[in-house]
Amino acid sequence: MRRNVYLKAVTLLELIMAIVLLSMISLGFLSIDLFSRNSVLSADRQAKVQNSVAFALAHMTKNIGNAIGDKNHPPVSFPTNVVVGGVDTYPGIIITVDGNNNGLLEFPTDGEVSYFYNETDHSLNYCSDCSSASNVEKLSNKVVSDLSSTYVTYNNTTNYIEINLWGRWDPDNPATPQNPEVKLYSYVKMPLVSTN
Repeated sequence: MRRNVYLKAVTLLELIMAIVLLSMISLGFLSIDLFSRNSVLSADRQAKVQNSVAFALAHMTKNIGNAIGDKNHPPVSFPTNVVVGGVDTYPGIIITVDGNNNGLLEFPTDGEVSYFYNETDHSLNYCSDCSSASNVEKLSNKVVSDLSSTYVTYNNTTNYIEINLWGRWDPDNPATPQNPEVKLYSYVKMPLVSTN
Protein backbone atom coordinates (compact mmCIF):
# COMPACT_ATOMS: atom_id res chain seq x y z
CA MET A 1 0.00 0.00 0.00
CA ARG A 2 1.06 3.32 -0.84
CA ARG A 3 0.95 6.15 1.59
CA ASN A 4 0.46 9.75 0.64
CA VAL A 5 3.35 11.54 2.19
CA TYR A 6 3.46 15.25 1.81
CA LEU A 7 6.98 16.54 1.86
CA LYS A 8 7.49 20.10 2.97
CA ALA A 9 10.24 21.97 1.21
CA VAL A 10 11.42 25.52 0.65
CA THR A 11 11.10 26.77 -2.85
CA LEU A 12 13.83 28.73 -4.54
CA LEU A 13 11.70 31.89 -4.51
CA GLU A 14 11.17 31.71 -0.76
CA LEU A 15 14.89 31.17 -0.22
CA ILE A 16 15.81 34.23 -2.31
CA MET A 17 13.26 36.38 -0.44
CA ALA A 18 14.67 35.27 2.91
CA ILE A 19 18.23 36.12 1.83
CA VAL A 20 17.12 39.57 0.60
CA LEU A 21 15.31 40.31 3.87
CA LEU A 22 18.28 39.22 5.99
CA SER A 23 20.62 41.32 3.82
CA MET A 24 18.44 44.41 4.26
CA ILE A 25 18.30 43.94 8.02
CA SER A 26 22.10 43.44 8.16
CA LEU A 27 22.71 46.57 6.06
CA GLY A 28 20.41 48.55 8.35
CA PHE A 29 22.37 47.50 11.44
CA LEU A 30 25.65 48.21 9.65
CA SER A 31 24.57 51.73 8.64
CA ILE A 32 23.45 52.49 12.22
CA ASP A 33 26.81 51.22 13.50
CA LEU A 34 28.81 53.32 11.01
CA PHE A 35 26.75 56.43 11.72
CA SER A 36 27.24 55.98 15.46
CA ARG A 37 30.99 55.50 15.10
CA ASN A 38 31.35 58.61 12.90
CA SER A 39 29.25 60.69 15.28
CA VAL A 40 31.28 59.61 18.29
CA LEU A 41 34.55 60.19 16.41
CA SER A 42 33.47 63.67 15.33
CA ALA A 43 32.26 64.60 18.83
CA ASP A 44 35.49 63.29 20.36
CA ARG A 45 37.61 65.30 17.94
CA GLN A 46 35.55 68.42 18.52
CA ALA A 47 35.94 68.06 22.29
CA LYS A 48 39.72 67.63 21.99
CA VAL A 49 40.05 70.69 19.75
CA GLN A 50 37.82 72.71 22.07
CA ASN A 51 39.90 71.71 25.10
CA SER A 52 43.15 72.62 23.34
CA VAL A 53 41.93 76.03 22.16
CA ALA A 54 40.14 76.77 25.46
CA PHE A 55 43.37 76.13 27.38
CA ALA A 56 45.25 78.59 25.14
CA LEU A 57 42.48 81.19 25.43
CA ALA A 58 42.33 80.85 29.23
CA HIS A 59 46.12 81.25 29.40
CA MET A 60 45.94 84.44 27.34
CA THR A 61 42.98 85.76 29.32
CA LYS A 62 44.81 85.32 32.62
CA ASN A 63 47.87 87.27 31.49
CA ILE A 64 45.91 89.97 29.69
CA GLY A 65 43.80 90.45 32.81
CA ASN A 66 47.02 91.30 34.69
CA ALA A 67 48.31 93.71 32.04
CA ILE A 68 49.63 97.06 33.24
CA GLY A 69 50.80 100.14 31.37
CA ASP A 70 50.76 103.89 30.99
CA LYS A 71 50.64 106.41 28.16
CA ASN A 72 54.32 105.87 27.32
CA HIS A 73 54.20 102.11 27.58
CA PRO A 74 50.81 100.60 26.62
CA PRO A 75 49.79 97.39 28.37
CA VAL A 76 49.66 95.47 25.09
CA SER A 77 51.42 95.88 21.78
CA PHE A 78 51.10 94.09 18.48
CA PRO A 79 54.56 93.88 16.89
CA THR A 80 55.06 92.70 13.34
CA ASN A 81 57.38 90.02 14.67
CA VAL A 82 57.93 88.82 18.23
CA VAL A 83 61.67 88.51 18.87
CA VAL A 84 62.59 85.21 20.53
CA GLY A 85 66.23 84.55 21.32
CA GLY A 86 67.29 87.44 19.10
CA VAL A 87 65.41 86.04 16.08
CA ASP A 88 62.26 87.51 14.55
CA THR A 89 59.49 84.92 14.72
CA TYR A 90 55.88 85.67 13.82
CA PRO A 91 53.35 88.44 14.48
CA GLY A 92 51.94 88.34 17.96
CA ILE A 93 51.03 90.14 21.17
CA ILE A 94 53.38 91.47 23.84
CA ILE A 95 51.77 92.04 27.24
CA THR A 96 53.31 93.93 30.15
CA VAL A 97 52.22 91.94 33.21
CA ASP A 98 51.96 93.44 36.69
CA GLY A 99 54.46 91.17 38.43
CA ASN A 100 53.82 92.30 42.02
CA ASN A 101 50.08 93.09 41.64
CA ASN A 102 50.38 96.63 42.98
CA GLY A 103 48.70 98.33 40.02
CA LEU A 104 51.80 100.36 39.14
CA LEU A 105 54.06 100.00 36.14
CA GLU A 106 57.48 99.22 37.62
CA PHE A 107 60.43 97.68 35.86
CA PRO A 108 62.05 95.17 36.42
CA THR A 109 59.32 93.59 38.66
CA ASP A 110 56.78 94.00 35.86
CA GLY A 111 57.83 91.91 32.89
CA GLU A 112 56.69 91.22 29.38
CA VAL A 113 55.18 88.01 28.10
CA SER A 114 54.48 87.26 24.47
CA TYR A 115 52.11 85.17 22.41
CA PHE A 116 52.71 84.43 18.77
CA TYR A 117 51.11 82.23 16.13
CA ASN A 118 53.32 79.95 14.06
CA GLU A 119 51.46 79.36 10.82
CA THR A 120 53.73 76.53 9.65
CA ASP A 121 52.66 74.16 12.43
CA HIS A 122 49.46 76.02 13.43
CA SER A 123 50.66 76.51 16.99
CA LEU A 124 49.88 79.26 19.44
CA ASN A 125 53.02 79.83 21.50
CA TYR A 126 53.69 81.55 24.80
CA CYS A 127 57.00 83.10 25.79
CA SER A 128 57.55 84.21 29.37
CA ASP A 129 61.12 85.38 28.75
CA CYS A 130 61.84 85.82 25.07
CA SER A 131 65.59 86.24 25.52
CA SER A 132 65.95 82.50 24.80
CA ALA A 133 64.11 80.19 22.43
CA SER A 134 64.06 77.54 25.16
CA ASN A 135 61.47 79.63 27.05
CA VAL A 136 58.81 79.13 24.37
CA GLU A 137 55.84 76.99 25.38
CA LYS A 138 53.44 75.60 22.77
CA LEU A 139 49.91 76.09 24.07
CA SER A 140 47.98 74.52 21.18
CA ASN A 141 48.75 73.14 17.75
CA LYS A 142 45.15 73.14 16.53
CA VAL A 143 44.76 76.91 16.02
CA VAL A 144 43.82 78.27 12.58
CA SER A 145 43.38 81.95 13.49
CA ASP A 146 46.44 84.13 13.78
CA LEU A 147 46.87 86.98 16.26
CA SER A 148 46.26 89.70 13.69
CA SER A 149 43.70 92.47 14.01
CA THR A 150 41.20 90.18 12.30
CA TYR A 151 41.07 87.97 15.38
CA VAL A 152 42.33 90.25 18.17
CA THR A 153 40.79 93.67 18.79
CA TYR A 154 42.32 96.13 21.25
CA ASN A 155 40.35 99.17 22.39
CA ASN A 156 42.65 101.54 24.28
CA THR A 157 39.87 103.94 25.32
CA THR A 158 37.87 101.34 27.24
CA ASN A 159 40.94 99.18 27.97
CA TYR A 160 39.75 95.80 26.74
CA ILE A 161 40.82 93.15 24.28
CA GLU A 162 38.53 90.86 22.36
CA ILE A 163 40.15 87.59 21.25
CA ASN A 164 38.75 85.17 18.68
CA LEU A 165 40.53 81.83 18.54
CA TRP A 166 39.52 79.25 15.98
CA GLY A 167 40.73 75.69 16.07
CA ARG A 168 40.39 72.67 13.81
CA TRP A 169 41.25 68.98 14.25
CA ASP A 170 43.45 69.07 11.15
CA PRO A 171 44.34 72.73 10.63
CA ASP A 172 45.69 72.10 7.11
CA ASN A 173 42.29 71.02 5.77
CA PRO A 174 38.90 72.77 5.63
CA ALA A 175 36.24 72.11 8.24
CA THR A 176 34.07 69.04 7.65
CA PRO A 177 32.09 66.77 9.97
CA GLN A 178 35.21 64.57 10.22
CA ASN A 179 37.43 67.67 10.71
CA PRO A 180 35.42 69.75 13.20
CA GLU A 181 36.15 73.42 13.81
CA VAL A 182 35.52 75.35 17.02
CA LYS A 183 35.40 79.11 17.49
CA LEU A 184 35.99 80.54 20.94
CA TYR A 185 35.67 84.19 21.89
CA SER A 186 36.84 86.04 24.97
CA TYR A 187 36.38 89.63 26.06
CA VAL A 188 39.10 90.62 28.54
CA LYS A 189 38.87 93.81 30.56
CA MET A 190 42.28 94.99 31.71
CA PRO A 191 42.76 96.85 35.00
CA LEU A 192 41.98 100.55 34.78
CA VAL A 193 45.15 102.48 35.46
CA SER A 194 46.18 106.09 35.18
CA THR A 195 47.77 107.10 31.89
CA ASN A 196 49.60 110.07 33.44
